[in-house]
Amino acid sequence: MAGLDKDFIENKIKSIPIRRVCEALRLERRNKRYRCVNPLHPDKDPSMTVYEKSNTWYCFACGEHGSVIDMVKLACKCNFIDACEWLAHNFGILLPDKSNWRNTSRNVKPVKKTSQIKSETKAPNIDHELLEWIVTNGGISNLAKSFLYDERKLSEEVISECRIFSLNDEYRFISKLVSEFGEKRCIDSKILFRDRDGKYRSHYLFPALAFPYYDYDGKIVNIQSRTFFPKRPQDRFRNIPGLPVSIFNMNSLNGLDVGTPVYIAEGVTDCLAMLSDGHHAIAIPGANNYKDEFAKYLERFVLTMFPDNDKPGAGLYDKMLKNLKCSIFKREIPDGFKDYAEYHISRYE
Repeated sequence: MAGLDKDFIENKIKSIPIRRVCEALRLERRNKRYRCVNPLHPDKDPSMTVYEKSNTWYCFACGEHGSVIDMVKLACKCNFIDACEWLAHNFGILLPDKSNWRNTSRNVKPVKKTSQIKSETKAPNIDHELLEWIVTNGGISNLAKSFLYDERKLSEEVISECRIFSLNDEYRFISKLVSEFGEKRCIDSKILFRDRDGKYRSHYLFPALAFPYYDYDGKIVNIQSRTFFPKRPQDRFRNIPGLPVSIFNMNSLNGLDVGTPVYIAEGVTDCLAMLSDGHHAIAIPGANNYKDEFAKYLERFVLTMFPDNDKPGAGLYDKMLKNLKCSIFKREIPDGFKDYAEYHISRYE
């Protein structure tokens, strides 16, 4: 069995065309040379050459060389086994039985897979029907249209596909919700609460934009609001208490082919700008909201991140880099722009 596994590596994994691996890793190419895959290598000028006949590569600056497996090991900062798994996963190759397969590299110590979920957390009680009703009955106010289309230059098609709507009148919102679902259910769902005077209040601040969050299978899990006129910084974004803040636009990942380029934004408006530019994109709303289990949804794609030009943006990128077993390529936002949304507006104009 061990011999078969060795043949599998030589004939299946190492035979993956090296040019396709370079493309999957999003290596910059000039003429016949690419930037070196060694992450510790300060490579201002392309110094790595690939040899398609032998399916190998060599860096003339640092001397690193090898097969496609060695290339992924350096680019993804992983060991031999994880590099083979990454290649098989990204190029649609079925792996053999892992108990025998791991014996092919006895001298290589497997690294701990940080993307593995140690324990499943108990899912909160989410009233999917109530949340879906709010989205279905939502509309777009003139204030929201002005912000989304005139100010932010976002695509109307993208706004429609993401089912974004506006929260305009708190009294009408509460009245319609209670009339449809009853007092107890609205309170239990955490959408509403009673204030000290016993009056129903919403956790949202009005007027606001509303961003629905869906899980991988397309089931709604939260609705986040973006207050138009917040009095305090912490009032700008509001979520339903107790419900998970997940990946925005996660449901769009379901059905994408392995190896599809996916952009990662730090916030929803940045994600909407990327979508409006024609990219596949999702948003992680801040480093504190990133969870290790997100890796299982992201690692089969070619990831590129545009972190904001600030400390939180760098923190989110570093956190994801440590967690993910695949490469995540960092793109710098040009000087003079705070985030991708501002960059999008300047390019639109």
